[in-house]
Amino acid sequence: MDNNNMNNDPFASDPFGPAPSAPTPPSYQDMSAYQQSAYSQGQQPAYQQQAYQQQGYQQYPNYSQQNYGNNNYFSNTELEQPLSLGDWLLTIFLTCIPCVNIVMLFIWAFGNENKSKSNWAKANLIIIGIGVALYVLMWVIFGAAIIAAIH
Repeated sequence: MDNNNMNNDPFASDPFGPAPSAPTPPSYQDMSAYQQSAYSQGQQPAYQQQAYQQQGYQQYPNYSQQNYGNNNYFSNTELEQPLSLGDWLLTIFLTCIPCVNIVMLFIWAFGNENKSKSNWAKANLIIIGIGVALYVLMWVIFGAAIIAAIH
C-alpha cells in the first residue's frame, strides 16, 4: 500500500534527478591570492575598479519635477454633452437639401453650437471649397481647350 501512495505522489521523486548544489563562494585565501596576482601584474582588481574613473565625467544637476498647481486638466472646463442620434439625423437631413445645406453649414460652423458639430461643419465647408475650386479649374482648362479647338 505504501508503494501505491508513493507512485501517486508527483512530488515523491524528481524525474530529473537531484538539484545541483550551489557554487561555494571563494574563501579569504582565494581572494588574497587573486589580489596578489592582480597587483603583481600592475592591474587593479576588477571588483575595485570604479565606473566613474573615465575622463570627462561630469556630474549633472538633479532636475526634479515641480508640481505647479492642480494636475487635473479637466477641472476648469466643463465637458459638453454629445449630440444624440436624432440630432445627427436631423443635421444630415438638412445638409441633403440644396442651398439650405450651405447656409446651415455656415451657421453650425461659426455659431455657438456644439464643438464637435462646429468642427464637422468646418470640415464640410473646406471639402466643398476644394470641390468648387477643382470644378472651376476643370472648366477653365477644358474651356480653353474647346475654344482653342474651335478657332
